[in-house]
Amino acid sequence: MTHGRSRRALNASGFDAALGDAQPDAVDGGIRIMLAVVPMAFTALAWVCFFLYPIRARDLIASP
Repeated sequence: MTHGRSRRALNASGFDAALGDAQPDAVDGGIRIMLAVVPMAFTALAWVCFFLYPIRARDLIASP
């Protein structure tokens, strides 16, 4: 499943395997987005969830 998403991201940025090392400059940007921006977005989403649903010790202790 991940391979297909990577392939779509590279194809969208203009990657062509037949060109070898002579790829368009946009491919560099596509790879950077795929390897940096996407994980940062999911990390930000995780932090939002972390702050919206905090788990504290006082919440775990049963009150008498």
